[in-house]
Amino acid sequence: MMARRGVFKMCGAYVMPLTWAEIVDHYNQFLESFENTGLNLPVNWNARPGQGMPVLVNVEGQCEVALSRWGLIPSWWKQDKPPAKTFNARIESIQDQLAGKRGMWAGPMRYYRGLTVASGYYEWTGPKNDRRPRFIQLPGGEVFSFASIWSWSEQYALSHSMITVPAEGKMLEVHSRMPVILNPDAYAAWVNPKTDGKQAVELLQSNRCNELIDFEVSKELNFGRNSPENIIKLQENAADPADKNEQGEILF
Repeated sequence: MMARRGVFKMCGAYVMPLTWAEIVDHYNQFLESFENTGLNLPVNWNARPGQGMPVLVNVEGQCEVALSRWGLIPSWWKQDKPPAKTFNARIESIQDQLAGKRGMWAGPMRYYRGLTVASGYYEWTGPKNDRRPRFIQLPGGEVFSFASIWSWSEQYALSHSMITVPAEGKMLEVHSRMPVILNPDAYAAWVNPKTDGKQAVELLQSNRCNELIDFEVSKELNFGRNSPENIIKLQENAADPADKNEQGEILF
C-alpha cells in the first residue's frame, strides 16, 4: 500500500462546491457575527493556487467571507511578481518562525487565521510518468474547513495559505503530508485574534484526519476540467477515459 504514496507537492487542488448562501449557513452556527458581503461565489470543482477562493476571515472582530488569492503574499512584499509556492504553509516552518526565525508565516499565524471552506481535495499518486489523482473527503461528502492563514497588502489585496502537517493514519498511504481539517468546535477560537500563536498551534491537533476516505478519480482532472464529474469514483479495473488515444483505444 505504501508504494502508491505521493511525494509531490501537496494540497494543490481542492473542491469548493458551495454558493455564498450555503457558506453562510455552514459558518453561521459557529460564529456570533457574519457580515453579508454579497459575493457571487463560483462553485469550483478544481480549485488551484493563484485563484480567488472564499475564505472566512476575522477583521477587527467582524467575521466575513471574502475572495482571497490562494497563495499567501506577505504584507511587506514589494516585488511585482508574487512569491512562489506559498499556497501551503508547513507547520514546522510556522513553529520555527514563532520561535524567532525570520519568515513570512509567524505574523499571520499570530494574528490572521482563517477558514477555507471545501468538501475535499486531490492528491496524485504513482510514478511520475503515470500520476493518478485521488479525491480525499469526509464520509458523505461533508463540507469542512481547512485551517488557513492570511495576509493583506495594498498591491495584492487578500491572500492565504493552507497549513499542512505530517500525514497520519490512512493518509500516510496517499501522501507524506496533509492539510489540517479543523473540528468545528475549534473554528471560533481559530479565527479569534485573541488566540495567540502557541494556542493556535495546539488547535491544529483538533483535526479530522482519521475520518478521511480516498478513492481514485479520472485523469481528466489533470487537463483543467472543472466539473462535478471530477469527484466520481473510478470503478475498480475500469479504464479511465483520459487513458485513451484519439482513436478511443485504451493506453497501457
